[in-house]
Amino acid sequence: MCLRADFYSDALDHPPLAHLLQHNQIVLAPMTRDELRRAIVEPARSAGVAFEDGLVDLLLRDAAPSSTGPEGVAHDAGGLPLIEYALLATWARRRHGLRSVEAYRKTGGIRAAVSHQHRKRLQPPDHPAPAGGAAGVPARSAGRASGA
Repeated sequence: MCLRADFYSDALDHPPLAHLLQHNQIVLAPMTRDELRRAIVEPARSAGVAFEDGLVDLLLRDAAPSSTGPEGVAHDAGGLPLIEYALLATWARRRHGLRSVEAYRKTGGIRAAVSHQHRKRLQPPDHPAPAGGAAGVPARSAGRASGA
């Protein structure tokens, strides 16, 4: 399980999760670009999954910190669950074992994949989601939908 720091209080409200967090957590500091590239590519390679040319570089660009942070950091603190979710959503759209740029873009990318899925779950099948987002849905609830 990957959990953003801003959701710890929610997880601690549930005794089984609180127990797991107390006894089984690993804290990951933000990675360098090379570390993040390996974290994206190596597990996929081990599983026999390929990335379309350009997708990993696109992921790394999209993961780049939104503000100035420590030098050499490849993503915002708390960004790994968003990267993980975008990769999972891209995997779900793969064709012939290949994760493609097109599939990634359809997820909404790293910063929007969770909210796209959240809107999809909330919107009745016969009513398309509004272009600007799901009205009345707090931004924070989008993180909860992902399990992040």
